[in-house]
Amino acid sequence: MEVFFQYPLVAILVMIGSLIFIHELGHFLVGRWCGIGVIRFSIGFGPKVMEFTRGGTKYSIAPLPLGGYVQFLGSYGNELEDTSHVKGKAFHEAPRWQRAATLFAGPFANILLAFAIFTVLGLSGVNRTPAMVGQVLPGSAAEKYGLLPGDRIVDIDGIKVNTWQEMVRIISKSAEKKLEVSVARTSLWVAEGESPKIKTQVLQVTPGSVEARDWLGRKGKLGRVGISLGSIAPVVYVLPGSRADRLGFKTGDRISQLKLAGKAYPVNSFPHLNAMLTEYFAMNRAAGVENQIAAVVNSVDTASKGKLIKEVVLGSELSSLGIRDMQLVIDKDELNPELKKGDYIVSVAKTPVGNLYDLSSLLEEVNKESVVATIIPAGSSSKTAVSKTLKTKAIDRQELEGRVTYNILATKFLYEPEIPKADLLRFSNPFSAAVFGAKETAKQTRDIGFSLWQLISGKLPLKALGGPISIANVAKDAAKMGWRVFLFAMALISINLAIVNMVPLPALDGGHLALLSFEAIRGRSLSVKGYENFQKLGFAVIISLFVIVFSNDLSRYWADIVGLVVGK
Repeated sequence: MEVFFQYPLVAILVMIGSLIFIHELGHFLVGRWCGIGVIRFSIGFGPKVMEFTRGGTKYSIAPLPLGGYVQFLGSYGNELEDTSHVKGKAFHEAPRWQRAATLFAGPFANILLAFAIFTVLGLSGVNRTPAMVGQVLPGSAAEKYGLLPGDRIVDIDGIKVNTWQEMVRIISKSAEKKLEVSVARTSLWVAEGESPKIKTQVLQVTPGSVEARDWLGRKGKLGRVGISLGSIAPVVYVLPGSRADRLGFKTGDRISQLKLAGKAYPVNSFPHLNAMLTEYFAMNRAAGVENQIAAVVNSVDTASKGKLIKEVVLGSELSSLGIRDMQLVIDKDELNPELKKGDYIVSVAKTPVGNLYDLSSLLEEVNKESVVATIIPAGSSSKTAVSKTLKTKAIDRQELEGRVTYNILATKFLYEPEIPKADLLRFSNPFSAAVFGAKETAKQTRDIGFSLWQLISGKLPLKALGGPISIANVAKDAAKMGWRVFLFAMALISINLAIVNMVPLPALDGGHLALLSFEAIRGRSLSVKGYENFQKLGFAVIISLFVIVFSNDLSRYWADIVGLVVGK
């Protein structure tokens, strides 16, 4: 299995070949079941590497499994071919319901394949990223309406939310709309050995509106609340000369616990640490209680192996101590060697940045080959901040209109956001797994069908269409991410293939089904000449679609293709 994923070309051929084989097998099996003669069942392009005849049907296999077909007796184009060996009736002689069943069987086989894949994934386990709030951005709608780091969103306006992606989808469609958001909130103070207390709270949240791209890649007004998935580790950046510096804190120290009245309270993240101290000091100031809280500090230095170094009695909140989180502290930069480990980014293009989200958004907005940044050098105080011109790295991002170049910092940070552990959804009961497979197939079919309707209705540009190169790229990327992702991508493409084939265009299965419906309404079959013209129209449509999707693929991946040819 590992060898398979080391060779993306094999993964591409396996995925595309399997999808085409299943589709054509559906036509073949139902056609044979209906007694329709099959002249040839062929898979692949190129010179035949194998061909044999069995039961009056020729079976052909070619080396490139990127296409295939089932040639039925009496179909257009085989009038001059010797079909005396073929068993069964001609396709046009079969009752209309049998012809319709044979045509529908190909797309239906692809839907069944997706169902089978989702069922297998249900039995083996599906990773689902929880809708857990990692950070709440300052000044955001989330901060305004009371969302907190660590909240798990479980319901929005009566719709159950299981994953981060489901939450994003709902919020994106709800710009400036008041939402009722139910969150599972863990108590702030949980002593070691105690079970956390979880309460469900209902918040009224109105997402803001931003100009961005939706899940279909279209630009428009989308809802945003200002939360991020990744949480920030409770590892501290200490401003030189600050109170924290005088207390003995060092940049890179991890605050693992807070100690209060003989109890130890584990710290989960930097926002969690900040919230605990803010609440503690606010309560104590109001009550006039003397400070009794201490931070348990562990070194992240490999020499200490994370063992306890010291306990530090705190006298105020983190902001007053001179402590910040580490998400803007540089580890190394491949284009700017003058940046050193421990340097801290304060601003870019004269705009202050407080987190990686701000930094990323600002760089995308500036989008230049170099930017001016304000840096606090490692070991220096904020008063010695310096201005540096930094080179940026050009990256290509795939968008509907093709590849778009953005310029980002080629920087690795010491502590980037930690993504929460995914929930593993697994069914031990095959029936339950099959129910999951059916629901997931229906959900994905609905979403993909909606996307296709957006394309047909003109709300989505033709640039959104992808062809063989796009499918190959998906297969390649999915294979690198493991067999579960590969199978999931295969199921989605299989559903795509089924739905596209049901579009009522000549030469597609949907077009032939539409023709059968027309004949049924008309009360008689199309003439031979009419059928020939229909086939010719279908051929023209297929060529047009091929030109569109192939040109789209070239606009997206021309750089990769050229690099592959010239060896770059």
